[in-house]
Amino acid sequence: YFSALAVALITSFSSNARISDLEHLLLKYRDKESGMRENILFLYRYYTLCISNDKAESLNMTLALNSRLKYALDEKEVIKATASAEKYYDNNRCFQISNDKLVDFLNIEPDEMKEMRSIITSCEKSARKSARDRKAYLKKLEAKGESTKEYKIKLRLKAIYELLEQGKTQREICAELNISKSTFYSDKKVMEQYNMLFVYHEHEGL
Repeated sequence: YFSALAVALITSFSSNARISDLEHLLLKYRDKESGMRENILFLYRYYTLCISNDKAESLNMTLALNSRLKYALDEKEVIKATASAEKYYDNNRCFQISNDKLVDFLNIEPDEMKEMRSIITSCEKSARKSARDRKAYLKKLEAKGESTKEYKIKLRLKAIYELLEQGKTQREICAELNISKSTFYSDKKVMEQYNMLFVYHEHEGL
């Protein structure tokens, strides 16, 4: 029982998210003859039917969405183009399609996808997770009063540069910055490779 309930809840959440994305996509970006309006409305009718389990309500919602378009389809055309949504529902044939395939099916562009919650590619999902993790990591460091590893390295490069400019030796610099000989030469190589002026100007005023 719990397993069936869990699946139902997940399906409901997924359908609601897709409904929201489809509505946004249609109204903001696809209100035109080449916007694949029929396909979007078909999916909209199917997912609203999965949520409501009411054919009349699902059709009315689909027709209502179409009526909000500047270039609305004829009502009969909408009913005909989306009728197969009920066939899938009646035959318990869940219209199983991954978000990646849905993106391809609707030819969703990157700019359109940026505003989607559910209908996004695996790459976009991964990128969003990385961005969230990065944000959480920086927030955690800020709370501890610490800096990121990359920022610490840049500060160290700037310090090495300034000490070299003062004429200090490798041994003196390592002692002052508490770094190893290998770290010094590794950083020095980076400075030579990318031009130390970049590092200096990057942190000028720190």
